[in-house]
Amino acid sequence: MPTRTEAIASNTAADTYEFTLESGASAQIYCTPNLGMRERVTLNRSTDDGSTHDVKVDTGKGGNVLLSEGTSSVLVTGPGYFQIVKPVTAVATAVYIDV
Repeated sequence: MPTRTEAIASNTAADTYEFTLESGASAQIYCTPNLGMRERVTLNRSTDDGSTHDVKVDTGKGGNVLLSEGTSSVLVTGPGYFQIVKPVTAVATAVYIDV
């Protein structure tokens, strides 16, 4: 059974969340309520075991966009050390992760 974690609390402020996935493991990442127009949550990867997250993950949605106004849920598959980055938003939006 998946474990739900509030990765980024419901607020309008910018925030980040870091997580690790083992090989073959996956995580469902989603936000509620939906992001506003032109708001983007992005995904970065670490090459040094989580000390820095300088690799932009190509999500197939144009750059490293993970969630946007039209995409409120996505599946990320490991292995890797990842970082979710939420910018300042117009609406108090929370980001959740189910592992």
